[in-house]
Amino acid sequence: MRAGVLHEADVAPLAALRDHNPLLFDLAVKRRVTWRGAVFTPTVFATRRHVERPAVS
Repeated sequence: MRAGVLHEADVAPLAALRDHNPLLFDLAVKRRVTWRGAVFTPTVFATRRHVERPAVS
């Protein structure tokens, strides 16, 4: 992209995804964006512990 935060190969698939599912597009962009070699770590996207309910005994 012009700003250099996405690889050129990611642009077309992300554009198609945006038309099909905007919420999934938002997540996918955040997973693919880079800035000066830095990326979001996988732990940023690990939300399971926030939505799981504790087991009831």
